Amino acid sequence: MQGERKPNAEESEYIEPLFEELCAFSGVARNSLILRMRTDEEINAFASGLNHITIYTGALYSLDKRHLLGVLAHELGHLRHRDTIYLTITYAMDRLGQLILNLVIYLNFALNILAIIPIVNIVVRIIQLILIVMIAIVKYVLLLPKWITYYFDSRRREYAADAYAVSIGLGRELRDGLVSLGLATEQIGILENGELYDCESTGFFSRLFITHPKMIKRIQRINEGIEVYNLKQSLKEKSLK
Repeated sequence: MQGERKPNAEESEYIEPLFEELCAFSGVARNSLILRMRTDEEINAFASGLNHITIYTGALYSLDKRHLLGVLAHELGHLRHRDTIYLTITYAMDRLGQLILNLVIYLNFALNILAIIPIVNIVVRIIQLILIVMIAIVKYVLLLPKWITYYFDSRRREYAADAYAVSIGLGRELRDGLVSLGLATEQIGILENGELYDCESTGFFSRLFITHPKMIKRIQRINEGIEVYNLKQSLKEKSLK
């Protein structure tokens, strides 16, 4: 993807032990994952393709090592759930839709030139009316999967990737990483007693067009997942005694 590069020697020395630990927790072979970097101050990372995880330099330099490990576990969750393949398909459909729209626009421009000729004017206008209907169909039908994916299903996938990190034993690392990120970006605040509170002021309808759940809700769900994970581990240890 545009802007990605291989990590330099210093970055590799810092990140590789985290990747090795991530693979040890998840059971995923290290050679099955490809690490990429992006020079950007934003605290972010993302998964793409079949096995790529890209880390922003902002995340590398701003997050604690354990917190970064939790973020990597979340991104691995996207790969394990094949979210990236689904998004690639919807992206391809989006590009196809844009290509068709551009072709129709160019065709309509050519028809406007032909409409100068009186004898074919009526026929041209009928064809242009048909093209308008085609544009509407492409816009609201072909592009619909991307709209649904980005603005509705994407939030479910974020929760699922969080749950994956919890399931492999890296829930605390992810939660603490999200807390650090949330405080840095002012999505959450913290009271004197240590309790977190929501700082995002988006309204109900605005939330419909945001791809990620609220940070405070993600943290709350991860905490619930950690409790369940710890209980299962405790029961498992007792059964082995």
